[in-house]
Amino acid sequence: MSSAPATHAHSDSTQLREQLIAAIDIVKDGTALIPVAGQYIGPALGVVKGLLDLVGSFKGNKEELPKLKEQIENITKLSLNGIEGDLRNRLEHLQR
Repeated sequence: MSSAPATHAHSDSTQLREQLIAAIDIVKDGTALIPVAGQYIGPALGVVKGLLDLVGSFKGNKEELPKLKEQIENITKLSLNGIEGDLRNRLEHLQR
């Protein structure tokens, strides 16, 4: 299994999420024209939009985890020769 299909699928899901958010914005603006139900539909759509935004943030964070892991590993391997004082104390604390 190659990584290209997974990347393509991610791209499709991201595009779908962005399209849904745009559609929700349009429909939400129109709910003001619905006399009684609009006052309930608008906030409900706002909640759905918020959830879609959270999903996007979560996916973005998940994609950044390998980079963060690499940076943490680099810090733990960092040589402290010649580094003194507060900076050394902070780096030693990070390496624990």
